[in-house]
Amino acid sequence: MKSLFIVLLQLQSLMVLFACAPNGSMIDRSNVMTDTVEKSVAHQQSPLPMPMRLAFMSGHVSAGITLYHAGETEMASSHLLHPVSETHVDERAGLYGIGFTHAIFESVSLALEADAPKTLVMPLLARTKEHMEMLTKNAGGDPISIIRFLLETSVEEYSIGVQDGKLTDLGEYQDAFGFVVVAAEHASRLPETSNNQLFEKVSSLRQIWLRGPLPVVTPTPSDELALAVKAILSQI
Repeated sequence: MKSLFIVLLQLQSLMVLFACAPNGSMIDRSNVMTDTVEKSVAHQQSPLPMPMRLAFMSGHVSAGITLYHAGETEMASSHLLHPVSETHVDERAGLYGIGFTHAIFESVSLALEADAPKTLVMPLLARTKEHMEMLTKNAGGDPISIIRFLLETSVEEYSIGVQDGKLTDLGEYQDAFGFVVVAAEHASRLPETSNNQLFEKVSSLRQIWLRGPLPVVTPTPSDELALAVKAILSQI
C-alpha cells in the first residue's frame, strides 16, 4: 500500500496535468492513448455505438461509487477502474473526442489504493460522477434505446451472478445493479410527457438487490428481475 504522502504528490501531479492541458485532457499520456485506442478499434470494432458503451461504463462507475459509500473500498476500486482498464480499452474508442479524461479515474484509483480518508476521496468521487454526466450529455443517443440496452444487460449480468438461488458471481451481480441505477438516471432525464412513470418503475427494480450491490446469502432469483424488466420494456 502506498503512503498517503506519496499518493498526495501523485494526485497533485495529475491535477497539474489536468489543469494545464487543453479541454481538460492530460498533456502527453492521453494523446498517446487516444492514438492507441483508435488504432486498436480499426482492427477490432466494438459492436456497440458510443452511447451504449458509455452507458455500460457508467454502470460500473455507479456500482463503484455506491460500494464506496457502503464502506467497501476494495470492491469499489475494481468497478471504478473499469474506465481506464486496458482490458476494456475498446470501450473508450471515440470517448476522448467528447472529453474523456484519464486523470480523473487515475486520481480515484490512487486514493483508493492508499486507503485515503473520505475528505480526500469524496470530492474525487463527485468529480468522477460529474465527468460521467458530462460525457453522457456529449455522447447523445436515444434515451429509450439506452434504457432498453441497460435493462436487458442487467438481466444478462444478474443471471450470471445469481444461479440456482446462490450468488455465483459477485462482480456481475454488482454490475447489474449499476446498470439499473444508470437506466433510472436516463429515465429521469426524459420529458415529463415521455417519462410516464418510467423513472419510478425502473427505480423500483433496485429492490431486487436486497442490500444494494453488497453480497447476500440468499439473493432474489434471477427470474424475478427478468420478469420485472420484461414488464417495463413491454410498455416503452
